[in-house]
Amino acid sequence: MNSIVYLTILAASCGLLLSLILTPFVRDLAIRRDWLDRPDTLRKRHRRPIPRLGGIPILAAFAGSLLVLLMARGGVIFGSLSALLVGGLIVFATGLLDDSIGLKPRQKLACEIFASCVACVGLIPSSEFGAHPLYAIAKAILIVGWLVLCANAFNLIDGTDGVAGGCALLTGIVMTIAGIRNGDVRLIFLAAPLAAAYAGFLRFNFSPATIFLGDCGSLFGGFMLGSLGVLWAQDSPTLPAMLAPLMAVAIPLADTGLSIARRFLRGQPIFKADRGHIHHRLLDLGVTVPGVAFRLFAATALAGFLALLETAESRALQWAVLVLFFAGVWGGIRYLGYSEFAILGRLLDHSRLRSTVRSYCTLREYEEQLLSAKTEEACWGILCSLAQEFRFSHITLELAGETRQARLEAAADARWGLMIPFSDLDSVRLMGSSECSHDGPVIESLVETLYRALSRKAEEFRRNKPVAELVSMAVGD
Repeated sequence: MNSIVYLTILAASCGLLLSLILTPFVRDLAIRRDWLDRPDTLRKRHRRPIPRLGGIPILAAFAGSLLVLLMARGGVIFGSLSALLVGGLIVFATGLLDDSIGLKPRQKLACEIFASCVACVGLIPSSEFGAHPLYAIAKAILIVGWLVLCANAFNLIDGTDGVAGGCALLTGIVMTIAGIRNGDVRLIFLAAPLAAAYAGFLRFNFSPATIFLGDCGSLFGGFMLGSLGVLWAQDSPTLPAMLAPLMAVAIPLADTGLSIARRFLRGQPIFKADRGHIHHRLLDLGVTVPGVAFRLFAATALAGFLALLETAESRALQWAVLVLFFAGVWGGIRYLGYSEFAILGRLLDHSRLRSTVRSYCTLREYEEQLLSAKTEEACWGILCSLAQEFRFSHITLELAGETRQARLEAAADARWGLMIPFSDLDSVRLMGSSECSHDGPVIESLVETLYRALSRKAEEFRRNKPVAELVSMAVGD
């Protein structure tokens, strides 16, 4: 065990030193070659162009640390995990191409999926495919999805100085501790050098940053930490303990989940960039750039601590930690004050939901009654009943050249109204008092229902009216 500790310290020291030396070198080279991330007026608000190839010194420092371990212990130290490292290189190359020439989201996603499939070769024993092929395939699909999610989660949270690098550092430390507790040499010898590489880089990436991670640095870090999470989960004997890796990367994953949910609720493309990430919300709340980083560092450290507690032997403690974790996530979302989720919460309120469903069902019933009405008088009676149902105080109908109006609530004053024209000459007007209030979607559905039904009835009544008059004249003669 002492030899493992010494080798871990040696590898981490090597990674830290290389990162501290190589980062300013790559930064100065990028400035000379004009490989810079330029500010804009929407999302990139740094004051001057900044180099964005921080993933290069991180990869070099990480590779140097692994080389030291290989020379000290031999290639057997990693075994089948060479496929995992190849997958990491593919993801790094994908990010580097995106930083250099730009890739479309689908191209990046395809490369990430391919890299994840390569990594699965080292994460899933080949014997599982022979003994339980369906289980192995399902496991591979789950791992591929997890790795793609982690890579993009760290990429999305990389929007403020030091945030992604600091989260990667703290998560790497947590996974190193988990490896020590589980006696997993693979986890220790991969997590410690990775954390050290990000620690050295953070010296130059913290506010005010002189170099950014870029996609090559954020995608690589997320992918590698996701892979280490799979190794950690393999050492976990219970289902709650298997959730520990997810808890360790909770902050980037929460940011990704919130982004997807917000864009879905707004009807925006999932891959469209915006200023609604966690770090943007904190900035909008008046927190300084260093303050944002420290808050997210604290949240990441707390999530990592809970992840380590989740691997305790006590089943009761595991479930208690899970409850505390999700309560903290919910409290954090409420603190950020996303308007989309506040609106969704109101819509899902029990009483509101029942009222909304009842309103939609009522409109459907009235539409069927209107479409089956045979005369204008029957149609007028149905409309008056609908107006009373929705608590309107006045109604006026102009249909087939005739005007009808009624005051439905004698004591009510008309404060607002709707006018719904359903042909060039026909319309219905509904007036409501201050007590008559409905949600926007219900009013919109009401307008659509009346327009759809009355436009058909107006055409029908106009077509049949001349025939009725001819019949009446013939009977009179």
